[in-house]
Amino acid sequence: KLSLSSCDLISTKRLQDQKRSQHRINLGAAFTRWRALRDRLGITLDQQLAVLLLDSCSAGRGCKGQYGIRRSCRSHCR
Repeated sequence: KLSLSSCDLISTKRLQDQKRSQHRINLGAAFTRWRALRDRLGITLDQQLAVLLLDSCSAGRGCKGQYGIRRSCRSHCR
């Protein structure tokens, strides 16, 4: 059985963190709303909610804009 030294473990963790951070999005003030929506829909992963929202937007169902203006998503969700 191979054992990694503490330096190897730190290097491995650092590399994994760097890879993971390439896919992070800062939601800022919208984080609370994001989590509430995710919980209300019974979704467990942020990735699943993102895919659901992108799919619904690209299907042309319409999105509510920042100021509550409903518009077609085809122009800005591609």
